[in-house]
Amino acid sequence: MGDRPYPGGVSRLRGARAGGSSYRRGLLLAGAALAMLLAGCGAVPPGTKAGGGAAPLRVDVVTAEPEGSPTDAGIEWFAASVDRLSGGSLDVVVRHHAYRSMAEPWDPDGHDLVADMVAAGDADIAFTPEWVWSARGAPSLAALGTPFLVDRQSVLEEIATGELAAAMLADLDQHGVRGLALLPDGLRQPLSYGDPILVPADLAGQGFRTLDPRAVDLFEGLGADVRHLDGNVYFSSVARGELRGADASTTTAIVHPTRGALTADVAYFPMTTAVVANDAWFDRLGADQRAILERAARQTSVSIADSAPTPAEAARAYCDAGGTVVLAGAERLATWRTAAAPIRDRLEGDPATATVIAAIDSLVSGSPPEPHPAVPCTAASAARDPDPTEADAPIAFPEGTFRAEIAERAFLNAGIDRQTARGHSGIWTLTFEGGEYEATDPYAPVHDCPGSTYRVEGGRVVVTLGTHGTTCGGAAGQELFSAAWTYDGARLRFTNVRAGDPSLHEFMGVLFGSTPWARID
Repeated sequence: MGDRPYPGGVSRLRGARAGGSSYRRGLLLAGAALAMLLAGCGAVPPGTKAGGGAAPLRVDVVTAEPEGSPTDAGIEWFAASVDRLSGGSLDVVVRHHAYRSMAEPWDPDGHDLVADMVAAGDADIAFTPEWVWSARGAPSLAALGTPFLVDRQSVLEEIATGELAAAMLADLDQHGVRGLALLPDGLRQPLSYGDPILVPADLAGQGFRTLDPRAVDLFEGLGADVRHLDGNVYFSSVARGELRGADASTTTAIVHPTRGALTADVAYFPMTTAVVANDAWFDRLGADQRAILERAARQTSVSIADSAPTPAEAARAYCDAGGTVVLAGAERLATWRTAAAPIRDRLEGDPATATVIAAIDSLVSGSPPEPHPAVPCTAASAARDPDPTEADAPIAFPEGTFRAEIAERAFLNAGIDRQTARGHSGIWTLTFEGGEYEATDPYAPVHDCPGSTYRVEGGRVVVTLGTHGTTCGGAAGQELFSAAWTYDGARLRFTNVRAGDPSLHEFMGVLFGSTPWARID
């Protein structure tokens, strides 16, 4: 339990992330140092949660992603749902970078290797990109690789949380796995490290990075020099100016090597995660256990949909973080659709794929326009221009309990050291009630720094730490942060976050302002 210093003096907060069955993590921000407190680091004794001395059944969940990646939110929700629904009789243990030891380099084919693991029975459940299975021959799922078919977040969420997802996941039975859920992660859009990518010709002969084989087909057809890069190789390629752009989205662009220009209305594919279980292992479970896992997976899909920022919120957050958001416009977008038409024609040659494409087409045509679309912005304008959605937000600051998962990469991109970033990423919960403020560990709620308060003045919420208690640290009674906000009835977004201690400005900006906070109570 060594201290992990961070400059500045604030107070003790509490946060958590799961790194196994009972990993609990808190934070100590005291005097001139920010230290991490590990609470309850040991394993839960067998039978503690299951009751009656029975050891819980371990459920081995694997992912190719590193800890703190955007996909961790889904894994955390799934693990929490399984724990709640099973009463602790099922114990989810997550292995990040599961295909390798931590000493080996990142493998850009890691998603395929993780899919091999779950199909072979070397893992119980895997979180993998949907395209892994499409590439292996899942014709219904392959429909999601139709360029510009799913063009708005609301349609993706309806697909993932409705009956269409179950029909598409049925394809996976032939691959030795059982499809449990499809998670609506977002829409793929081009991120440029130079001038904005507005038309297909902007990519001719230019280096473009993606890991999705569907995007390889699309962008090679548009004349791009597609690179299959990740890890340090990707970062160094960007630093050397070898890439014009990369496959990204408004919600994930912040984890890329540097800020760029994201073309928010060129949404060529949806980003989805398939939650799959080894078929033989799943069949050996009891009926109640299977029902719990299926329900937890479906709840995870709904939770991701409910907590997703609107396109306007996601775009503004990226600009707040130093990026730029542009729009190609209807005429330019038509050139993308025309250029990509041969891929759709090829996909519709398979009857099963064509059937799903038609069903999604019908869904798209019957869906209303996006009520809060992304609008162009820059890092400079984001700080002063009003958000067009703010007119619909309540005037009063919303009371209640809010939760968010803060990615490790968000801290790293703000220039915060890796040790601090790793120690403070994860799921956080904040409560604002009657002028009182709490930050708690969602797994083992403990009131920290009693007497902490908040007030609203000048269109900003100001959080002040309590004046007593050993957990308040050297900044007891001082301002923790202040921020403007937007609220749509389900998601609270802090904007223009300012730390009470100027030396912690970047840290507080990430912790409170890098992602929307979903209302949970």
